[in-house]
Amino acid sequence: MPEPSVYLQGFSVRQGMQFGRYVLANITISHSPVKEYRQYEYPIELTFHYAGGHASGVVTQSDVQDLIQQVQEYVGGTRVIYTQWGNPYECQFGTLALAAQQSLDFPQVVSLQALGGCTRSFVIPKKPRSHLAHK
Repeated sequence: MPEPSVYLQGFSVRQGMQFGRYVLANITISHSPVKEYRQYEYPIELTFHYAGGHASGVVTQSDVQDLIQQVQEYVGGTRVIYTQWGNPYECQFGTLALAAQQSLDFPQVVSLQALGGCTRSFVIPKKPRSHLAHK
């Protein structure tokens, strides 16, 4: 299974990225097996801070909707991510939604959640171990 940090690298997601009027301030991710050595889930929470941009300084619900759309487009689709052993997994980031505790009354800080997933591919060839980065 791709480790959570490798999973995020596969989607090129990292702290400090800017989407619209927001900056990605924190990433929380874990993983759990659905079917060991075959399929894994990745609960993800992305926390964004408002970076400014409105002359009035007022953040709107439209800003939040733009954020969700931009991030979803960025992480959309399937990515092939290799484990440290060269095993290929087909991975999706999942559908982003506002975190349950998120209030749009004060959207200077926005938390988005998704349930990503990876499934081992037996069609895509393994990477030879000599081409893998050593940690």
